[in-house]
Amino acid sequence: PDNLYFKPNIIERWGNGKIYELLGVRKFQKGLNHHFLNGYLERTQDRKSALKEFEKFTRVLESIRVAGISTIELLAAYSFYSGLPIFGYVITVANFGFHFYSVISQRYNRVRINNLLGRLNARERKNNK
Repeated sequence: PDNLYFKPNIIERWGNGKIYELLGVRKFQKGLNHHFLNGYLERTQDRKSALKEFEKFTRVLESIRVAGISTIELLAAYSFYSGLPIFGYVITVANFGFHFYSVISQRYNRVRINNLLGRLNARERKNNK
């Protein structure tokens, strides 16, 4: 059930996350000096288990972020309901701006991780023959 949301769809998998690159995620990551995945893999000998562990970590982070987005949007909805639409718009725009690149960055990393795991599995099957 949780894979329904977290499993990258065909558009996300296109070109190993090309859609996210077109949305500017690489510039976002470079601006944050976001090389956690590469550093994480360099510190371990077992790449496959490290990738699986990091993929689980991205799910946790994204779940927390989606819960936060939802909670803040409930506040925005209440603002509209209470007759304060300007406040609701400000909350919505700020929420989107703050969270958009973080979420797509995590999804982009997940696409890349799944691609690497697929190649590692294929290599293992080839070596086991």
